[in-house]
Parts: sequence; C-alpha cells; structure tokens
Amino acid sequence: MKILLVEDELIIAEDMKVMLEKLNYHVIGIAVNYDEAIQLIKSNIPDLVLVDITIEGTKDGIDLVAHINEYFDIPVIFATSNTDVSTVEKAKKVISHGYLLKPFSQDDLYTSIELAIANYKKTTRVNQKPKDSIFIKDNDLFVRVNIDEILWLKSDGNYTDVQAEKKCYVVRGTVKEILDELDERFIRVHKSYVVQLKKIEAVGSAHLIIKGHEIPIGKMHKESILSNLKLLR
Repeated sequence: MKILLVEDELIIAEDMKVMLEKLNYHVIGIAVNYDEAIQLIKSNIPDLVLVDITIEGTKDGIDLVAHINEYFDIPVIFATSNTDVSTVEKAKKVISHGYLLKPFSQDDLYTSIELAIANYKKTTRVNQKPKDSIFIKDNDLFVRVNIDEILWLKSDGNYTDVQAEKKCYVVRGTVKEILDELDERFIRVHKSYVVQLKKIEAVGSAHLIIKGHEIPIGKMHKESILSNLKLLR
C-alpha cells in the first residue's frame, strides 16, 4: 500500500515513516505543505494520505483534504495533535476516514489505516454502480463476460472455475478474490461455491439447483441463503 505523509515537522514525519515501513507500507514521500502534497499525489497516486492539520503555508491540512475530496478518490486520515473544538468542527466539514491523535503508537497507526481502508472500500462499493461485465482471460485473450451470465464460482485451490451460461473459464485466483470483483448479486453457499442468487432454481436441505446442476450447501451458509430468498411455505 502506497502512503503519502503530509507533515511539516520532519522528525515526526521520519518517525512515522519508520513505523509505516515496519508495517510493510510504502511511503511515497513526505510533503510539508499543500502544494508539495498536491504535486506528490499527481505524480504517484497514493492509496492513502496521512495529513497533519497544521502544516506550512497559508493552506492547512483541512484545505488539502477538501481538495483531495473534490479531485481525487483517495482515503485520508488526519494525524494531528489538534483537539480544540473549532478545529474538530472544521475538520468535520470534509470527508476523512480517520482522526489519529498524536502521540500514537505503531499499533494505533496500523489500526487506523486498516479500518480507514476497510471503511473506504465499503463506502465505495455501496456507492458504486454495479458492473455490467468483467474481462476474463481465455487462452491468449481477455474476453468480456456479462456478469448476468455467470452462474457460479467453484474453488479449485489457487484457481477458480467461473461457470457462465455458455462456457466455464478457469481463472487464476481464489473464490474470495473473484467475489471481491463482483457484487451483492452473488452469495457464498459453500466453502467451495459462490452462486448468483437469481440463477437459483430450487433449494433443498443440503443442495440447490442451477441449470439442472446440484450445488452443495454448507451448514454455516444455509441461513444466509434462505434469508436472501423469498420463500412461500
């Protein structure tokens, strides 16, 4: 993960950089003011920005975050010692994904970053328009496959069978990794299977049927499956 630090106290910035690198994050640079931060973002888009509110220049960290919100799609964490009411109220007017108070430990830093990224991904997925299709590698080509045509995913170790209406594709990657590229139309029904909900034709006590194929239902997934289907008894 690429992280940009915006901090004008260089001793603190270097300490943060050391902590981040120990946590296996990559620090793309340290900016001490608004303009430096914008240039670094443009030249090497980070995955997350850690911003102090009080930085060099006429524009502060809150101004920077407002600019990031408007022109970039990047999660931001305020890392600051400012706790006065007026500063907090001003910070609330921009979108940030965390407020980390100095001094903080390496564990505090790790927790804030991971929670910020997780919440950012959830928010992005909720607001994102569902994809119509994805590209799947088929021999030497990447072919477009309509998501509505995908029936199920089946785990095969480090590979996944993507069963579509007309063809089964073998994709390098786990079921979870493939599922992350899809949306709520798909649900895990077994440790080895993910299915598209609207493709289910029948449900039994231990299996469901799609296009005449029986797919096992894991005990821990049965309640989730039934809660997603409208059942008349």
